[in-house]
Amino acid sequence: MAEIKSTLDLIMEKTKHLTLTQEEKEKQTFEEFRKKLNGLLKKFEEGIYTNIEFDSELKELQKHYEITEKKIVIRAIADEINLDQDNTLLLTLLKNTYGSDVNPIQSVLDHYQTAIYQITQERIQQIKKNMAREHSISGSAVVPDLEEDAVWLEANQTIRSNFDQLLSQAKAKLK
Repeated sequence: MAEIKSTLDLIMEKTKHLTLTQEEKEKQTFEEFRKKLNGLLKKFEEGIYTNIEFDSELKELQKHYEITEKKIVIRAIADEINLDQDNTLLLTLLKNTYGSDVNPIQSVLDHYQTAIYQITQERIQQIKKNMAREHSISGSAVVPDLEEDAVWLEANQTIRSNFDQLLSQAKAKLK
């Protein structure tokens, strides 16, 4: 009587001679480490971990994966920094724990916020003037919906794109 094999059994039988090279194993280990580190960073950003708890968990993670190089951790932290979020905790972590000079990154983030604020205020004033002139609608209750304004969206995207490049350059210098 013939034996019926599952799909998993067939796959295991056909691939039993395949093994990972040392380089592939190291890459896989590094990727696992990065994923776990990103999880720790998210918990830190969300306030689930304090600095001390984060440091403790990070040391355990590094010990488990036998990764001691600080650059890897700094790179992972820097990768979490983006223009549209509060990066205070991450910048403080980089500065206080790893002694990194975060001033270039902070400068880019500050200039981005200023540029977005300015373009937003200018566009709001322009829309209000147009509404008053064309439709005789004015007053403090008039609040333009910029999310529907193509001019503002385009300007916002241009600013964001430019500052994304600057932020990437600042993060590359940090790493």
